[in-house]
Amino acid sequence: MITIEAVVVRVRDTAQAGALGELSRFRQEFYRCLPARADALFELAEAVLCADGPVRSLVELSLAPEHRRGHGGLYDAINGGRIEAGRLRAALASVPLPRAADGRLVLAVDVSPWLRPDAPTSAERLFCHVYGRGKGSAQMIPGWPYSFVAALETGRSSWTAVLDVIRLGPADDATAVTAAQLRDVVDRLIAAGQWKAGDPEILIVADAGYDITRLAFLLADLPVVLLGRLRSDRVLRLPAPPRLPGTNGRPPRHGGEFALAQQESWPAPQHITSTKTTRYGTARASSWDRLHPRLTHRTCWLDHGGPLPVIEGTLIRLQVDHLPGDRDPKPVWLWCSATGTAPQDVDRLWQAFLRRFDLEHTFRLFKQVLGWTRPKTRSPEAADRWTWLIIAAHTQLRLARPLAEDLRKPWERPAAARKLTPDRPAPSTADPRSATTSAKPSKEDALLRRTESREVKKQAKSLFENLRRLVAGRGVGQQPYVGAGQVAGTAAPLAASRRAIASPMPPLERLTTNLRALSCVGPKMARPSHMALAICSLLGSSLALAACGAGNASTAAGPHSVPTAMPVSTTTAPVSAHPATAVPSPVTTPPPPATSPASPAPSTTHPVPGVVADCIRAPHQLSIRPAGITLACAGNGLGVENMAWTSWTTSAATGKGTLWEKLCKPNCADGQAGTYPAAVTLSAVKTSSQGPWFSRLTVTWEAARPPSQTPDSFLTPPPGS
Repeated sequence: MITIEAVVVRVRDTAQAGALGELSRFRQEFYRCLPARADALFELAEAVLCADGPVRSLVELSLAPEHRRGHGGLYDAINGGRIEAGRLRAALASVPLPRAADGRLVLAVDVSPWLRPDAPTSAERLFCHVYGRGKGSAQMIPGWPYSFVAALETGRSSWTAVLDVIRLGPADDATAVTAAQLRDVVDRLIAAGQWKAGDPEILIVADAGYDITRLAFLLADLPVVLLGRLRSDRVLRLPAPPRLPGTNGRPPRHGGEFALAQQESWPAPQHITSTKTTRYGTARASSWDRLHPRLTHRTCWLDHGGPLPVIEGTLIRLQVDHLPGDRDPKPVWLWCSATGTAPQDVDRLWQAFLRRFDLEHTFRLFKQVLGWTRPKTRSPEAADRWTWLIIAAHTQLRLARPLAEDLRKPWERPAAARKLTPDRPAPSTADPRSATTSAKPSKEDALLRRTESREVKKQAKSLFENLRRLVAGRGVGQQPYVGAGQVAGTAAPLAASRRAIASPMPPLERLTTNLRALSCVGPKMARPSHMALAICSLLGSSLALAACGAGNASTAAGPHSVPTAMPVSTTTAPVSAHPATAVPSPVTTPPPPATSPASPAPSTTHPVPGVVADCIRAPHQLSIRPAGITLACAGNGLGVENMAWTSWTTSAATGKGTLWEKLCKPNCADGQAGTYPAAVTLSAVKTSSQGPWFSRLTVTWEAARPPSQTPDSFLTPPPGS
């Protein structure tokens, strides 16, 4: 179980404090929405947030420091995990949502496909409409279509607040499913207090792929207004003319035809507006009131009982001077379910429709940056889980926007304060050298980079000297190890991903740990990274020779020695989506690194060594005269207990007790433990940051030996690992 710890942070103003609180609440609620494999799913979302660049493949996320499991656990979480979609939908509806200038909520609905043309065994695929690069080059490709609903923002921003997603099945009526989805979203918004009686009606914007008039009929009992685009070949009907006195027969239900493609069929519009724009020139809008389609008992209206309804609304024709790359644009026809609109309402409606394209930018962010369609999952249920993880990650990015600062590259334009695009929210406490304010680096930056280069060269020289001594058989000097987080200028980006160890180590352990540390420093450095990676590749070829030498040395230590290299501790800790504010994360952060002086002062007193008695829980702590010692740290199936120590000195400790070992009969799950009296001796004193410790435990059998090949000597783990 992951523990959630409260973190005290410093924020600059009240807005940041509120944003931090909302982000923390959403993260905690998101974790509660994961009833099965919660830790693995949450860490996978963390890896998506903290990935260095766009997500290219699902399996590579298992290499991120925030993901503490292997790639097998990653796929198990996607295929076998559980996400309570209903609870997550309620959490998305309860976070702060963007609103229009009049306080109105503007929602957009659209479908984006997850194309799977090369997965013939995947179930519930449909032919998805995909636009080509040229006109008339659209294609139908098999895949999973997903219907998204998001709240739109105003101003110079492409952020959206995704509220819901549903995968459309082969037997689904797209309009009916979309109507049910929108009804559920509106009900959740009302339940969350986002809309109250007396507020402006919620505006829902859709593209031409939806039957907007049928949606308006299905959602007529909700406080919503529908706005959608019509095809330019549609034919609508004008309102029925008033019945003249003395006229016989059934009164007409429809007026004359209004063909969008035939201007001669258009009557004079009720309103005409003109607006100057910086991107499209002059935008001219004309509106006609109470236009409706003439319905027939076909297709979706085949089973409708009673007379067909007359669904009236406002028709809007929008014409602009030019579009980007098109000097002769065609007009856009819009239909709104509201009637009796004023001229200012007409302008508000077509401007709200243009904001719908922000949802297209969200789809591009999902696919190209967050890697929504990168996994090659077989089952649609696994695709649904991954989709919800992407939405949760995107919501955290949006909520953390007031907490982020722009860390741009030299060729990027600076973004306004707290107006970052979805692809450019960056931690404000990352490496300050990345926060570029001009294309030319300052003198301080150049001096810092030269200092880093000298530090890497100094480490490389030390590593080569250690390697030469180790291969020559003379051992390595006892200079303390310099961790990756201690290199000048790299503590901030690496302190949360690697723990610096400052203590003398065995030769092989120091070599391996330094090798890993230097490989971690390399990608985070500026220009010294090329040299660091070259050093790592050169040392890698000599690591096998060093391991063989260490194995032979350990074998010669005693008749029952185990020729095994010392374990290397590379504890990883998660990095928050916004390290600047230290957002409370369900991932427990390890304690700060322990440090020791480069040359410890000589002491006349010798402290009594300890031993790691409990190696199951981390971090390992030293104990003196423990009642029991666990020897099998991985499976907890071997150890000594009931210890009665007869002596405990600075060089060795002796005592008597009972060795217990789990017997896998009939199997390891149901087997019982066997006990064997033995004399225990602790020896091989080594030093660590917590003090001296016994690194070897030897057993002398006083009666029968265990039936298995249990060794007589064991290596105890170092403290603090």
